[in-house]
Amino acid sequence: MRIGLLLSDIAIFLIGLFGLIGVMVFFALRDWIMIVQTPAHFSHLASGLFLLAMTFAFLLPSVNQGVLRKTLTWWLRVPFVLVAAFWLFATQSLVQAAIARGDLPALPDQMTAYFPIAAIAIAVLFALFIFPVGLAYAEPR
Repeated sequence: MRIGLLLSDIAIFLIGLFGLIGVMVFFALRDWIMIVQTPAHFSHLASGLFLLAMTFAFLLPSVNQGVLRKTLTWWLRVPFVLVAAFWLFATQSLVQAAIARGDLPALPDQMTAYFPIAAIAIAVLFALFIFPVGLAYAEPR
């Protein structure tokens, strides 16, 4: 068994779960009737679909392996890393702002207290397995 592949899959899955938290918060806090009826709110729908697509790119193993294979070269990896870093930052900002405003009253106090620590841990996993170290890219080569 390849321990590197297992660790890589677990790290990528944890990054995807972090994104799933952001997607759930995003979709829970939106007024979907207004978004569907008003074309001016299309940016909310587009940003939600972006969060969802990037989350699935990390959560689904087959999609993730395809993304890793397609971004093996540096000229394709750099745009992916920039988009993924923006996605992580947007997810962290969205959840942190919702916690600060008190929009998530159903969350236990422990989760709101430890969310910044979890965000730092996800950033470390991203740095180790995606960029700059790129341990997740060892297997598709």
